[in-house]
Amino acid sequence: MIATAFPVCPLCNSKHDEVIALMMKAEYRRIPDGDIAAERSYVQREAAETNDPEIQASLKHRLAVLTAEETRRRVLATKGGPMYRGQVSISKERIDAAKTAVDIGDLIGCDLDMAWQHGDRTLFYCPAHSSHGAERHPSLVAYESEGRWWCFGCNSGGDAIDWLIARHGLSFRQAVERLERWLS
Repeated sequence: MIATAFPVCPLCNSKHDEVIALMMKAEYRRIPDGDIAAERSYVQREAAETNDPEIQASLKHRLAVLTAEETRRRVLATKGGPMYRGQVSISKERIDAAKTAVDIGDLIGCDLDMAWQHGDRTLFYCPAHSSHGAERHPSLVAYESEGRWWCFGCNSGGDAIDWLIARHGLSFRQAVERLERWLS
């Protein structure tokens, strides 16, 4: 293996082909952000629990690569730059505009039958625990004035994006894009 870009490890000033290969291939750039954060926390925990200095050094190098990639993504996101797989990050204004423009009761009503409406609240039977009509009273409430929903049976809730993620199993990006399509 020829390693010309990173001939020396930045942590210990010695040559480590594995770390250099990871940096050169930039394989972490193809992994979603949440997976990188999960792997980083796993590596931190493993490094703290092991007593073998050789394994600990290897894990510290891996942690350095993961931390550098997280930092790179954070900087790109704040500047509106591309994220992994060449996708542009979604601006906060775009997310807020989509969430405020939607009527949460109408959005949930596309998936569930409405039980009744009272003022700015719409009640639904939650699909998670109302199979075959077992639920006698609606437990999912959509608060239209706040743009939020809550299920008292599941103890879960959120906004329109959270509904699309929970109900349809979408990623955050897919939920925002579906919400924008639904509004247009």
